[in-house]
Amino acid sequence: MSQAQMAQLLGISSLSLWKWESGQVSPRASMLERYFVAMNMGKREAWNVIDAN
Repeated sequence: MSQAQMAQLLGISSLSLWKWESGQVSPRASMLERYFVAMNMGKREAWNVIDAN
């Protein structure tokens, strides 16, 4: 999954995700939880969520 797709899944910008991953900023606790849930999704489940949005 690309960074842009992960950002779309989380409902944030690609820039925000890049800043989290590069350590420039820390996500809020609620977003961090969503990030970990998304990281544990299978490809099909993630695509279903992206397609639904």
